[in-house]
Amino acid sequence: MLFIDMGGSVNPLVPGVHYFVRIRTNVGGPLASAKYGPGCEMGMSAAAVVHCSQLINGTLYGHSCNETRAFGSSSYSFIYATPVLGASAYTFHIYIPGEPTALDTVITRGTYTLQLKWPGTPMANGSTYNVDVKTTVNGMQSNYCLPFCNITIDNTFTGTGGQLTQVDGSFNGDVRMWPNPVADGRVNFALNDLAEVDQQIQLDLYDMYGRKVLARDYGNSGNSFSTVLELPSEVTSGVYLVHITVNGVTTVQRLSVVR
Repeated sequence: MLFIDMGGSVNPLVPGVHYFVRIRTNVGGPLASAKYGPGCEMGMSAAAVVHCSQLINGTLYGHSCNETRAFGSSSYSFIYATPVLGASAYTFHIYIPGEPTALDTVITRGTYTLQLKWPGTPMANGSTYNVDVKTTVNGMQSNYCLPFCNITIDNTFTGTGGQLTQVDGSFNGDVRMWPNPVADGRVNFALNDLAEVDQQIQLDLYDMYGRKVLARDYGNSGNSFSTVLELPSEVTSGVYLVHITVNGVTTVQRLSVVR
């Protein structure tokens, strides 16, 4: 078993931390009744770890692998790579294999999100692109991971993205969150042009590993809603995803916290 596989995706082991490990087997009978052998300490230097990444698969938060996006849209053009502990850069390779005249571009960002919106050669409407991702950790760059993901460009797309749309389509996406970055732990939220008379509103805050670190529920009546969210001290510096859900319809916004 590889060190990076231990703990799974929910509680991955942290490079630079020592762990006490014991092993048991089912050689002499059922594993449940087997005894553990003597233990030892193990760990991996944080400086030696280089992880590759890839776009997040559904149904995880931020999923964008094998999804549809609208190039140049302010709301539906974001893709998300799987966050890597300690990564200082994420490199996205976007291309169509076997088509030398098609867009083939490499873009590096300091965060695991990339907006498909840039001047010059755009991604063509109706085309499907491969997207590979690699990361830089402690100055060491990984290889691109396989298998690659697909992104299909549909510039009429109004589905999964950063804008909130009511079922009847009448909500125009006026979601406001400030200040961003936030330094004092107080975040202002405002929603306007809510179509339904009564709403159940949820605000969920997730860290870069998909762990929910804060949840709030509100009942609201009328076409607007506002609140101030107090972030506990356990919410440390970093980038978080804020899931804002109104009557079951969700938008995802990024929030930077500076302590």
